[in-house]
Amino acid sequence: LDKPPEITVIAMSGAASDWGVGQVGRVVASTPDIVLIEFGINDADLRHRISLRVSADLHRQLVSELRAGLPDIAIALMTTNPAYGLRRVIRPRLARYYAQYVVLADKLDLGLVDIYPRWLALPRRAQGLAADGLHPEQEVASAVFLSALPPFLGRATGVDCPAPI
Repeated sequence: LDKPPEITVIAMSGAASDWGVGQVGRVVASTPDIVLIEFGINDADLRHRISLRVSADLHRQLVSELRAGLPDIAIALMTTNPAYGLRRVIRPRLARYYAQYVVLADKLDLGLVDIYPRWLALPRRAQGLAADGLHPEQEVASAVFLSALPPFLGRATGVDCPAPI
């Protein structure tokens, strides 16, 4: 690589895909090489009232607008962790929103960083979700994400990105 990677996070706690569509201009202005999209966990929150169909439509719009502004962009949908306790109760169909990401990634020719199965493979006590049932401890999140991102980054950039040991 000619320069060290730079990470720009355009996010808002609790934001869903309807908010994400409104952020396309900010994303395009930052001229990224790669965009990771993860709104499934908040779209699944009953309080947002975003059905699976509406979530899919919003993601299609988001991808279309990103590609219009950045034609050479590498885009991936990303699943994250499960939810427990009250956080699970208000996300009863979370697994379906994540399964929809798999379908959308295929249909829209996107990358997929599917971390959800990795989290489920961990014993529950090792998932790092004890604090609030939704937001993982930083150490656990880093380990899970770092095991999943290098293969996608390698495919997206054409540079060998082995997973850290």
